[in-house]
Amino acid sequence: MFRSLLLLAAVAALVWFFLLRQRGGRRPQNRERQPPPRIRDTVRCTECGVHLPEDEAIRSAGKTFCSLEHRDAWQRREQQ
Repeated sequence: MFRSLLLLAAVAALVWFFLLRQRGGRRPQNRERQPPPRIRDTVRCTECGVHLPEDEAIRSAGKTFCSLEHRDAWQRREQQ
């Protein structure tokens, strides 16, 4: 029983190995040509605390916000 399981595993490994070689390996070729992802600095919304890319943030009074609604809510609360 053990011998037949071992033989089956060896045959399966050989089939898998030959199929990979026919496809050209594990990695697709176009993956190597892609540029690395751009690293962007993040900031924290003063109102809700969510982190977002710095270039998408809204700035007002030296603070950063994720949306106009959060900027307005913070301004209303500060005026009271």
